Amino acid sequence: MARIYETSYVRVEDNDKEVRFKNIIECIKEYSSTKSDIDAFIFVSTDGDRQSVTWKALYERSCAAARAIIRLGVKRKEIVAVNLRSCPEWLYATFGSMIAGAIPMSISFKYSDGSDLVATMEKLQCCSLLIMDPGFDNVNWNILQKLLEYHDVTGAVKSTKLPYLRYLLGVGFENASGNVRDFRGSFLDDSSVDVNFANIESDDVATFLQTSGSTGIPKLVVHTHGTLLSASGTNLIAFDSNHIIFNDRPFTWIGGYPFSVMTGQTRVTVSGFCEAPKDRVAFMKDVILKEGCTLTLGLPPLMAELKRTQDDLPSNWPLKGILTGGQPMTNCLASCIGFIRHLPGVETAVIVPLPDDIYYQVVCACVVRKPGSDLTEEMLRKFGEEDVKP
Repeated sequence: MARIYETSYVRVEDNDKEVRFKNIIECIKEYSSTKSDIDAFIFVSTDGDRQSVTWKALYERSCAAARAIIRLGVKRKEIVAVNLRSCPEWLYATFGSMIAGAIPMSISFKYSDGSDLVATMEKLQCCSLLIMDPGFDNVNWNILQKLLEYHDVTGAVKSTKLPYLRYLLGVGFENASGNVRDFRGSFLDDSSVDVNFANIESDDVATFLQTSGSTGIPKLVVHTHGTLLSASGTNLIAFDSNHIIFNDRPFTWIGGYPFSVMTGQTRVTVSGFCEAPKDRVAFMKDVILKEGCTLTLGLPPLMAELKRTQDDLPSNWPLKGILTGGQPMTNCLASCIGFIRHLPGVETAVIVPLPDDIYYQVVCACVVRKPGSDLTEEMLRKFGEEDVKP
């Protein structure tokens, strides 16, 4: 359990645009007025289903969630754990918690005995509400049930192993056993009691995001509203409000977190409740074309596949750039980019043009030295300053 907390640090260069908002909720409220009927999020499914959430609906439903969370008994600066697959309710739970003055935290647990969840909750000591779906084949609900002594339709829970948890709400429990209060429906629709929303400052904690936990119990990375919003002051294409972005990564981690709410971009993603596509790349290409996505986030293999098939792309192919990272770049792939040479031990996130654009921007480079490497900071700085021509 050592070092379960990690603090986030954001360094933004060429930050020449004014950051007009002090918190993420101000962004959503602004766009609910200026882009009220424009889609903020589009959820597509492999069965052809499509669900959209406008900016107006996002703000109104998040406010409804905030009122309901306050009425339930959650207090300011308490933590709301969100264990939901990507869906509209994840948005309402997360941003509603922020509006209520609580701190949303995307949480996952994978040990069958729930020991990782117990360890995380014990470290937090102020997580009063868990909003979850049962998971595929009820796997998450089966784990949690073992830790609870009592739960009922009012949302109340009791657990000696999770002594700080007071409330439980669910999404998608229609086919699961147990009386779990539904986060949707009457819980959000009851506006009979007026409440006062919290005043949120830029240095208030916006959210906790978990690391993967591949080396043990996941660490919790703390992000304030100010640090998250600071990136929106750049001219990076990633934060250009004119783009429609496709990103199918789960909302629950940094690679899939809905940063589009800070920029006013439309985010197209895949519903976490649908079956996985048989051919993921083909499905992504189909969605990008149908929804007119001009920007996407994808791992290096997607870049390689798009390069391999670029001559077969339709004439109306809308994509202008790819944000990528999370895996080391291969020599072959790096040579295709024409801007970044391959350096052993360096993991790089870049924006790559398709196929005739000449717009290149380096977003970040996270360096992982191999054991025994003599790579130094000075060597890396020199490498980064070299003028490598396409």
